[in-house]
Amino acid sequence: KIIERTRELEQAQTQLVQSEKMAAVGQLSAGVAHELNNPLGGILGYAQYTLEKMNNKPFAELSEKDFESYKKHLRDIEAQSRRCKTIVQNLLKFSRSSSKIDLAEVDINGALVETITLIEHQMTMYKVKLTTDFQAGIPPVRANAGMLQQVFTNIIINALHAMPEGGDLIISSRHSPGLGEFSGAVEISFIDTGCGIPAEIQKNIFEPFFTTKAIGKGTGLGLSVSYGIIKEHGGEIKVESVVGCGTTFTIILPLEKAAAAADTSTGGSRQFTGEQV
Repeated sequence: KIIERTRELEQAQTQLVQSEKMAAVGQLSAGVAHELNNPLGGILGYAQYTLEKMNNKPFAELSEKDFESYKKHLRDIEAQSRRCKTIVQNLLKFSRSSSKIDLAEVDINGALVETITLIEHQMTMYKVKLTTDFQAGIPPVRANAGMLQQVFTNIIINALHAMPEGGDLIISSRHSPGLGEFSGAVEISFIDTGCGIPAEIQKNIFEPFFTTKAIGKGTGLGLSVSYGIIKEHGGEIKVESVVGCGTTFTIILPLEKAAAAADTSTGGSRQFTGEQV
């Protein structure tokens, strides 16, 4: 009975995580369609232009300049096609269902970049300026990339909803080196300039079905599911917020001793990027 009940609870949790993930995919779909439409429009334009030129001029009369022009157009088509492929692959990776947590070595900075790729259009729509501050050389984390991207997506979408008139969003990553028994950790922070969360309800935001959004605007499961995912990875998720100033969500993911030791042996380079979108 206990084993059967445990199995039922695990299945229910898996379905809940996937359900919340599909809800996020629904919110992303319009932005993804726009992100695909732009490069596809470029591909169609270059292809039509090249075909028109070739139809109007016999192949034997094409000059070296013509061939160089066509090669440039083909390189542009290839670049735009790769952009479409990346967007589709990221969306498939994000939406993939899994009945168990398949762990692998995950590049946190890479996972953040892939997540941002899916949400860039929404940020433009909300007039939110994104600044990234990713520390270079962060050791890989033993995790499920898809689940982490689900957490990142949920926090970013919540930040956008908190800034309906526009604002700033800073996403940063840091490596906290190991010390003694502590094998080190990776910290990811999401800092927005939104409306903030009142102090009296901050303790409730990770509870299932708790939401401050209007009826029909949110399930109240996003942060609860995110909290569960981070806990399953042995990590922590913290929130600091001031009404009228903004909110900071910080995710702390532990490193395995081997990864931390490898980073120490290479000097633990602390190089930073400062990219803006």
